[in-house]
Amino acid sequence: IAGGVDTLRDALAERSEPPNLQVISLHRFMLDPTWHAETGVQVTSACGDAFDVVLSDGAHILKVVLSTALNELVYSGRLEPRGVVTVRGWEARADERA
Repeated sequence: IAGGVDTLRDALAERSEPPNLQVISLHRFMLDPTWHAETGVQVTSACGDAFDVVLSDGAHILKVVLSTALNELVYSGRLEPRGVVTVRGWEARADERA
């Protein structure tokens, strides 16, 4: 698990080994209707919510937003606090609007 957060923070890192991280917490929030318009994602029961996920590698923590395509993992209980996940794909995005 060690070093996993650094791997995710460095979006340009070589991705030879997917990092294993512990889920510290999940926070659900409803998506604003403008989010669907801006992203082009259709409104469905599976993507009316979004989840912030706090991850840790034992030394660092990182808060990320789970792709709405993966919401079913939360709804089904397969992604929950204290679980360990292998992060196989990620994107670094920043929304710096005021």
